Amino acid sequence: PLFNLGTTGAVSSTAGLLASKLNLSTPGVFGGSSTFVDLSGLGQLLSSATTFQNQLRSLQPGTATSGGGQSFGTDVASLSAETQSFVDAFNGLQSNISNINSTSNLLGGSVTGASGLTQSLNTLAQANYSNGNSTLTNLSQLGIVFKPSQVPGAGGNLSINLSKLQSAFTTDATGAFSLLAKAANTFGSLAGKFVTQAGSQYSSL
Repeated sequence: PLFNLGTTGAVSSTAGLLASKLNLSTPGVFGGSSTFVDLSGLGQLLSSATTFQNQLRSLQPGTATSGGGQSFGTDVASLSAETQSFVDAFNGLQSNISNINSTSNLLGGSVTGASGLTQSLNTLAQANYSNGNSTLTNLSQLGIVFKPSQVPGAGGNLSINLSKLQSAFTTDATGAFSLLAKAANTFGSLAGKFVTQAGSQYSSL
């Protein structure tokens, strides 16, 4: 391995892409290694954002087909499982962005759009959502707790307060499922827009 950072997935995949690009390229055609870092990092970021979008697309809170066709419904166990899936998807994307940024910075480059996507995710995690007549309009009311990163500009993460989630379900089950669904759709749309915009930049590069 080029680096021993303890996060072998992101580092080794980036290193492999870089190695293949560098071996096949000529200095006269490409301006320098930073170009390859940008392409490799952006490619990984696009893949992570697409995976995130697909995960949220299959999450349909309050329906029997939620989670890709498993046996879900409108009980608190279903809401808990769907909330956990939402939180896991969010944390997974934020972690991937952090790893990609760290690797690219070490190799002397930067990933186009990564910081903007991170900040948008942080903002949506704390946003208010229109939710019909329900008073549940913020993810924190579902027990989805946002914790900002200690590193300025980095992505935060989500955790679940199960007692608060249970309370929200008891008070307004329909509103709880609806809020989670609206949040999942909003986050999925964000990822979709990022993939479309960043993908066009990737093609031009």
